[in-house]
Amino acid sequence: MLVSYGGRLTEPGVRSLLERFIEVCLLRAGPQDLPASRALLGLALIAYVAVLTAIGLVDLGWHNAVARTAVDLALTAGLLHLALHVRRVPARFVQSLSAIAGTGALLGAVLWPLAAWVTSAERGDAAAALASLATLAVLIWSLVVLGHILRHALSLSFAGGMLASVIYFATGVGVMRWLFATG
Repeated sequence: MLVSYGGRLTEPGVRSLLERFIEVCLLRAGPQDLPASRALLGLALIAYVAVLTAIGLVDLGWHNAVARTAVDLALTAGLLHLALHVRRVPARFVQSLSAIAGTGALLGAVLWPLAAWVTSAERGDAAAALASLATLAVLIWSLVVLGHILRHALSLSFAGGMLASVIYFATGVGVMRWLFATG
């Protein structure tokens, strides 16, 4: 439960929210279990942007990291907004985006040191292979978590949520390649 005093979040309230985001990451809760709060959405988005930018800074310059984060955020919010309108449940936007941003920040915090490890490891080294495998595992779990959130947000089956997650991922990769092509 969100606990506030004078409009500020208290430690038990923040801890409770963090636990709820962890439960979503473990597929034990859905976006409907989060408060429909614009303040929570704002906090989740700040955490998401900070973590995505930090991951980008591992191997990109500041400008590219910020630009990719901005595109990711716009694409995520835009595709979610569109999907919720198509399914005629636009009122679920705040909770759904809060869930995506909050879980994205948590999983991104796990991914961040792995990205640094992959970048710093020698190619062909056993440590590089382990870091790459761990990174792949986190990315796959991120797709599962997103599928779980979309399943609840869009009232789909688990398979439908996973399909929506894979379509979102493929769209994101395509847009990023198109916008940030090198060479």
